Amino acid sequence: MSPDLFGTPEPEAPVIHEWWSVKHRAECDPCSDAYLERFPFTASQPYNGGSGSSGSSTSKDRETLRDKTNVTKATQSDIWGWIRSAGADGMTWKELQDEIGEHHGTISGALSNLHKEGRIARLSETRGGSKVYVLPVHVNGRTTEPQGRIRPVCHHCGAEQ
Repeated sequence: MSPDLFGTPEPEAPVIHEWWSVKHRAECDPCSDAYLERFPFTASQPYNGGSGSSGSSTSKDRETLRDKTNVTKATQSDIWGWIRSAGADGMTWKELQDEIGEHHGTISGALSNLHKEGRIARLSETRGGSKVYVLPVHVNGRTTEPQGRIRPVCHHCGAEQ
């Protein structure tokens, strides 16, 4: 401790890492039950307040119905919960399909929305021919991929289409 202007020793600065790790694990880690109690799961709806559609009228109708009846929230919550429980191993869309029985398009859409909002991360590694998804706290320095499609590039001039 070093004295201040009045000769009173200043207390040692707290070690931020120790405080953070205790606080983080107790209240802020999305893998903890305490976090889920403080921050209940909400649906990820990044497309003008909706979960997204392919653009056809039937797809838009399905999006509206699923969002209004909380099916979107339930599906995303299930998927997020399975990925959370898998820890650092994560899960692929196929593994999720085997667990929850939803169609590939439903799972893929939910993964995209959760990924777009940063609730999950897509690793560059694959398992069984599919990408692996984990919670961001379980990336552990592994290479991840950004959310979204890669825009096609013109092979003549290099411009994005």
